[in-house]
Amino acid sequence: MNYTIATGSYQPDGAVTLYRRTTEGFEAVGRGGPGRVSFIATTRDGLTGVVEADSGQLVELTLSQLDVFTTSQIALHESAPCFLVVLPDSQILIANYGSGSVTLMPGLHTVRFPELPSGRAPRQESSHAHHAVETSWGTVLVSDLGSDCLVELDVEADQPRVIRTIPIAAGAGPRHMTWLGSRLVVIGELDSALHILSITASDAREVQVIRSYGGEADDQSQPSHVATDPTGRWVLVLNRGRDTVAVFDGSEESLRLHTEVPCGGTWPRHFAFVGDRVLVANQRSDSIAEFEFNHHEGSLRLISSFASPAPSCIVEINHE
Repeated sequence: MNYTIATGSYQPDGAVTLYRRTTEGFEAVGRGGPGRVSFIATTRDGLTGVVEADSGQLVELTLSQLDVFTTSQIALHESAPCFLVVLPDSQILIANYGSGSVTLMPGLHTVRFPELPSGRAPRQESSHAHHAVETSWGTVLVSDLGSDCLVELDVEADQPRVIRTIPIAAGAGPRHMTWLGSRLVVIGELDSALHILSITASDAREVQVIRSYGGEADDQSQPSHVATDPTGRWVLVLNRGRDTVAVFDGSEESLRLHTEVPCGGTWPRHFAFVGDRVLVANQRSDSIAEFEFNHHEGSLRLISSFASPAPSCIVEINHE
């Protein structure tokens, strides 16, 4: 299978790279953009991404077969943006980790999360917006690692506003999320657990908690990313520290661990599904691992690995 992916990274310059996969292997076919573009997403015109820095930026990138071009850089006036999502109406929602806020573009509308009481645990001394998912009823849920809650936003109004906050277990540190049918799976970065919520427009309750890995307790584990496969059955989780990919079976009422395999590198930060492949960005080993994923059996098989400096995220551009 031939395909093209784009990666964001923590490189100090030219942080976005295009890789082409052919029968010969992977080849870097384009590189550009500013430094520290830690998360990217596809748009109708190319890519958009966030520069994760004290003075964060939104960047627009145009792609060609051989290069990546920066077309605009917009100052967000917020600290450490780490994630963005392109909404159906082409709005862009940005999670600002350092500022504990969310920015909605165009218009540079910012919603700041409430200040937290003093004396909290490390990394939870203040709000840290980390990730966002859309709901089927037209709102957006944002994870706040600092306050152990999800913040629900109405983004259809002239000025985005907070509708409600949904508490997660104390000390969980909610990071990334994925829908599994009508259930929401939230990974706790600080407690290394999956928190499964039954959630509607009017109600939310936790229905299950399960470790993000198998075997004995491991205080080195720090899960980073979670996503549901295209069939809607399997939930994949990356565990940094343990350096594994865990596959959970979501076909029954309760999620259960199906298998766990080495991630093919060190400090897995993000992954992407591309057809029957799973691409894992291993940040600290400066590499990307390619797995074959059997969507029927839920099994992973490492196929290849290639050098990629400090990768932080992966998106599919196309595949054949």
